[in-house]
Amino acid sequence: MHSLHNDPKAYIAALEDPNGKIIQKPNDVLELLPLKPGEVVADIGAGSGYFTVRFSNALKESGKSLPVDVSQDMIDLHESTNSGRQTPGM
Repeated sequence: MHSLHNDPKAYIAALEDPNGKIIQKPNDVLELLPLKPGEVVADIGAGSGYFTVRFSNALKESGKSLPVDVSQDMIDLHESTNSGRQTPGM
C-alpha cells in the first residue's frame, strides 16, 4: 500500500496535484479507451475522481461514470466535491 494512504489529506493533495497530468496522462488514457456516449463506466479505485470526471465528460449526459473506492475518505471527498457539479453523466 502506498504510504500516503495513511494520511488521507496528503493522499488527496497528491491525487489533485496539477502536475498529475504529466504522470497520469489523462488525454492518452481517454484516447486509448473507446468510451462512447451512453455507456456506463466504473472507475475502480477512483480516489479523488480524477478520471471519473474525465470519463463522465467523454460519456456525455446519456452515459454514466461511477466512482468506486474502498477508502471512505475518497468516497466522502468525491461526494462533497461533486455534489453541486454540473458534470454530465455523474
